[in-house]
Amino acid sequence: QEYFSEHAYGSDQLSVLEPILKTDPAIVEHFLQETLLAVKGDARERLAQLSAALGFLQKWKRQATRGSGKTRKSAVTALGLLPLSFSRDSLQGALKDRNPEIRVLASRALLHSGGREDVEAIFIFALDQSLRVRACLAEDLRQYAVQLSETVVPNILATSTPRRIATLLEILGAWRRTIRLTGWQPLLKSFKGANRAALI
Repeated sequence: QEYFSEHAYGSDQLSVLEPILKTDPAIVEHFLQETLLAVKGDARERLAQLSAALGFLQKWKRQATRGSGKTRKSAVTALGLLPLSFSRDSLQGALKDRNPEIRVLASRALLHSGGREDVEAIFIFALDQSLRVRACLAEDLRQYAVQLSETVVPNILATSTPRRIATLLEILGAWRRTIRLTGWQPLLKSFKGANRAALI
């Protein structure tokens, strides 16, 4: 693991790691992921570049779309350790995985490392998911509730189907117990019955 730590902080270890990769690729992959978990910023960027040089980035992207659920889950977990400049496309693809656990993993990786657009995209994505996935993501999205209530929420309330709006109001109702949300209340005047009651 010390080779990865040294590489992360600027000492090129590729020539040292390549022979080890040939004899024990599983160990190299394990310690690469362990070190990725422990670093941020430029150090993480250097390890992401190393993962590409060693062939792991390509392997994870390939495995994220094929194989067993366990294989896809492991690949998406690994991709989630990388900066989004290396993994965004693959993580966005994993949002369509048939396994709800993998969809949640991909969503959380995009939320953790992404910017405003990623947060808003995951919120919209969550509205069309199963109750299980939606419950997981609603809690992860809670910290962005104020941002979302000022931007995406009014647009969804004004343009979406009744079913989608009902799902949205369900999430907002849960958030309102702990966070004061603003920006969309005037739109509530157009709702009646259960939909409006969910937020009052």
